[in-house]
Amino acid sequence: MMPTLTLDHLTEQLELADEMRAGRDHMLDPQDLPGRFGRAIRAVV
Repeated sequence: MMPTLTLDHLTEQLELADEMRAGRDHMLDPQDLPGRFGRAIRAVV
């Protein structure tokens, strides 16, 4: 069964991609990732 793709989810993913593309020159460590990804890594480390 495939998950439902909503406009909100797609918009969130595109915004995240834009943020990562814009910051790729200074986001050198996993903790620098935007949003929940960086928070998750900081919580584990």
